[in-house]
Amino acid sequence: MTAPQELRTPRLLLRSLEREDIPAIVRLAGAREISSMTANIPHPYSEQDGQDFFARASEEFLSGLSVTFAICVSPGRELCGAVGLNITPAHQRAELGYWIGVPNWGKGYATEAAAAVLAFGFETLRVRAVLAARQERVRAVLAARPEQERAVLAARPEQERAVLAARPEQERAVLAARQENSLNRIYAFCFAENHASGRVLEKIGMRHEGRSRQHIKKRDRFVDLENYGVLRCEFLGEK
Repeated sequence: MTAPQELRTPRLLLRSLEREDIPAIVRLAGAREISSMTANIPHPYSEQDGQDFFARASEEFLSGLSVTFAICVSPGRELCGAVGLNITPAHQRAELGYWIGVPNWGKGYATEAAAAVLAFGFETLRVRAVLAARQERVRAVLAARPEQERAVLAARPEQERAVLAARPEQERAVLAARQENSLNRIYAFCFAENHASGRVLEKIGMRHEGRSRQHIKKRDRFVDLENYGVLRCEFLGEK
């Protein structure tokens, strides 16, 4: 599992990646055009690369560090690209990333998918909710520990609740607000020569925040990056 829910747009279904998607990932991400415009997709792209991508996306979702969606053209479920957020919980920010297979370039799918995930990131996603998956893993580990250690650890939540209940109402309200953990910022970057991706980011409401010169080394050359970002208050139209 790499995403907590499905998202739907007028033309697309965004869903969790599945192991059965690996052949399509290898075929589409393996195009040289994809690698040449992305920082981390290699070329050639092997079956092992596809398996590693799926495993990493699954592990990072369970760790509360990313959400990755397969992009599918409705009404089908066949993958034609991927889009997601890499989350930094401590700073309540996330990096938006996406790619679309070459056969579907020029159809506006990247803009449609990126806009949906941006809205999901600010309106629905809570870092606390994503981290619930991590807590499930902790509980699984706890279940495997000796009975005595489990008893000690199980008592901690009750002690913490008792301490919290003794705090002033105002302090509890502040703590509750912090626990909401909405994303405050979503950002993205693209290669300076990737003008199409820059237009996608501008269309979904991101601001151009500058250029990082020769920031990435790709195929023995240094590449400039264009940086984009949007704050939660900007997205929601708050002052």
